[in-house]
Amino acid sequence: MTLFGTAGIRGPVEDVSPSLALAVGQAAGEPGKTFVVGRDGRETGPALAAAMEAGLESAGADVRRVGQVPTPALAFASRGQHWRDAHRQSQPAR
Repeated sequence: MTLFGTAGIRGPVEDVSPSLALAVGQAAGEPGKTFVVGRDGRETGPALAAAMEAGLESAGADVRRVGQVPTPALAFASRGQHWRDAHRQSQPAR
């Protein structure tokens, strides 16, 4: 069974569980890396996103949460430039 597709991890709820999301986050995360985490509107979305975020953060990664968004919006958010620009604008002038 293939769980990894072009738009994320997909599969039956029995296979795509919070423990899987936690393990994937732990495996993918590393210090100094930034990840954007979004979810769809399914009932399981909040638990899966929280588990992924916990795994990424436990591995030392930074997480940007975008909440419930359509897949194209998450793809755009993952490009990252607007995150860096927003961070720069929020810093005090030197």
